Amino acid sequence: HRLSKPAQVADPYSNDSGAPSFLTPFLLYLLPFLDTRRVMLRTKPLLGTFFVTLLCLFGGSDSIQAATQFEWNGVVSTNAAQEAWLIFEGEVRIQHDFQPNKEMIREAIHQQIHYLPGPMQYPHDGGYATTGHDFGLSNIRIRKINSESSIWYVQYHYQGLVLAPTPLASKKTIYLAVEPSKLYQATLDPKSEHNPCTDEQLQSEDDLWHFWSPERPGCKLKKDIDYIEVIAQVSGIASRSLKRPEFERMMDSKGVIRVSMLFGLNDPVENANPVRSIDIAARNFQHYQNELLLAGFERTQHSDFQVRMNSYEESYEKTYSATPDRPVKKVEIQLFLGSSKNRSPRSKRFSIRLKEAFEKSALVIYDGHSGLGRNLRLSAIRNEHDIQIHFDSNRYQIFMLDSCNSYEYWKREYFATKASGRDPVGSKNLDLIVNGLQSQFMTGASRSGILLRALDRWISTGQFTSYAEIIDQFADSGSYPVVLGEEDNPSL
Repeated sequence: HRLSKPAQVADPYSNDSGAPSFLTPFLLYLLPFLDTRRVMLRTKPLLGTFFVTLLCLFGGSDSIQAATQFEWNGVVSTNAAQEAWLIFEGEVRIQHDFQPNKEMIREAIHQQIHYLPGPMQYPHDGGYATTGHDFGLSNIRIRKINSESSIWYVQYHYQGLVLAPTPLASKKTIYLAVEPSKLYQATLDPKSEHNPCTDEQLQSEDDLWHFWSPERPGCKLKKDIDYIEVIAQVSGIASRSLKRPEFERMMDSKGVIRVSMLFGLNDPVENANPVRSIDIAARNFQHYQNELLLAGFERTQHSDFQVRMNSYEESYEKTYSATPDRPVKKVEIQLFLGSSKNRSPRSKRFSIRLKEAFEKSALVIYDGHSGLGRNLRLSAIRNEHDIQIHFDSNRYQIFMLDSCNSYEYWKREYFATKASGRDPVGSKNLDLIVNGLQSQFMTGASRSGILLRALDRWISTGQFTSYAEIIDQFADSGSYPVVLGEEDNPSL
């Protein structure tokens, strides 16, 4: 949604252009003002090409050369957050006897940016959400303190997308790991098995990038030794609109809209029987069972067999009187409760049902853990369970991924998988509802109900609800729910 197919216009890490760099800050300053909804290459292709050319010509003798052509299209968000540009001057350290080559420089910068989300989103109240993907680099420079030293410092200019709390501040203090490969060792307390610089439960080095912060109580990371403080500029992007879901495109040739709702257990080893389980996901499942019955849906199938398979499934349906402008005859809903934890044998049933949902349903709702992106990452599911998930590029779908930080994890992969020759971005036939920050299990069922009630309202009355109105009703707006891919949808 944020990036078109990367178009390399020059070597990002070259140092042989010999061009002046005095226009680079001016050009980057102008970027947010080019267009508040769509910047460069689609609504303003000539202006975008002109800007990329200027940045390439005046990027500096040792700078990145406009490595990627971006498509920033804004998002629909709640009043609690706004999409914005985060702009700063970064510096990362490399220890090497000889001058690092461009691959080493690239790796060091990208590893430092990979560790950006941890301190950006801590504390949760008022944190910033960043993807680690949607950014541009320029003016890359390398220096050495003295000729005898083996320490090199790489400096760069960064501009990337974030979801920021409102009212929007013009500046944000961020923390960058001086040498990311050594950060985990620096966070450890030799007198304790507990790492105070990261999450209480998720203490491994693999999880550090997402949770570390020098502001955590007891963390003894040292400023200018383990991390540096940088003052970043924050520039808002207009994000409110009256775009709406395209419910009229969701029915199949028989007038049926198929919906899949998958509830992932909070505790992956808990009982999946919603009547016996004490898991909060089981309570959400039961809550939604009652919601469907109250809304006029009938239970058509359930089976005890899946309980022995560590999952529980039910089917519901509701019939409607079709009209010429709303020829919907039936809505069918498949409910699933089970473990969604990737790297677990218990999650194979979930992966099978997720494949069916993505490939056959017009509306897919997931309420569960992200697993730091692993649980719904298509490549991870393929590698773990040998299950290949395909998206139909010609079919319009809505995916509501109600889990922690889903804005960060899957949008790039999903839009790229949905893309086609006629839709290179992938947004014409896919809308994503995702969270910028951590979400709460207790709100999942109510959020799903809001979206399905909007669908039922259109089928019954012909009245649409805007995406802005839908997510404004979500509880726990501190998770920064946003809608992506809606920019080519109709407006109210």
